[in-house]
Amino acid sequence: MPRGERPTVVQHFDSMEVERDLLAPERITLVDDVISRGRTMYAAAQRLHQAFPRAEIVCFALIRTMGLQPEVDRILAPTRGRIVWDGRDADRDP
Repeated sequence: MPRGERPTVVQHFDSMEVERDLLAPERITLVDDVISRGRTMYAAAQRLHQAFPRAEIVCFALIRTMGLQPEVDRILAPTRGRIVWDGRDADRDP
């Protein structure tokens, strides 16, 4: 999908709902195949936080995009990072 046509964090958030069980989870792990900007993960984490404010929420993605890199020197480069709200959009580091 072209860059300008990708859904926003708000659009993702509004498209999601949480079904609550009787017991609130202590920890939730979100899993996705690819993480680009982090909008989907951020929106999902916020939606889950709204439903389960005391749960620890962590995320895992098999692949992270590297933006407009001219070359990819390694296929396997595991990393840890954060997705935060920068006031306008999700911001992934790294």
